[in-house]
Amino acid sequence: MSQSPFNDLKMQFARAGALYRILLINIGLFLALMLCKTFIFLFKGNSFWLDEIGMQLSLPARPAQLLYQPWSLITYMFLHLEFFHILFNMLILYWTGRLFTEYLGNDKFWATFILGGLSGAFIFLLSYNFFPVFTDVTDTRLMGASAGVIAILVGVATLIPNYSVHLLLFG
Repeated sequence: MSQSPFNDLKMQFARAGALYRILLINIGLFLALMLCKTFIFLFKGNSFWLDEIGMQLSLPARPAQLLYQPWSLITYMFLHLEFFHILFNMLILYWTGRLFTEYLGNDKFWATFILGGLSGAFIFLLSYNFFPVFTDVTDTRLMGASAGVIAILVGVATLIPNYSVHLLLFG
């Protein structure tokens, strides 16, 4: 007896490793937001609620705003609104994540990705609120998996520094 596609997808997600779960969460959220954005455009709807979702999931630069949405310390790592942003983040995450999980496993992958993302959030908040050049900038927000991806990339580079990588199109 065949299961429903949703149950099949849920079972595949449960069996997937940390790398594939993070890839699926990022790509799934991106596709869901783009699908909603497309329907709003096609039916000339109001995109206020979609913008509000983006505001709630992204990390605000002001600590006063962060107090009202502490979940954004985690959710910002999975939010992408532009195609090339998610494309390059996920490609680098996939290529380096496979090496990372091969050498260190899924648990360390999760820890490195999340701690890298939290470190990126901390550096963003600290620099935005410390440097005077940002005092006149209003309502800046952070989104994307870049900090976690860079943490995985640095982890792989320090673990196996002499590993040979053949770049696509460059050989």
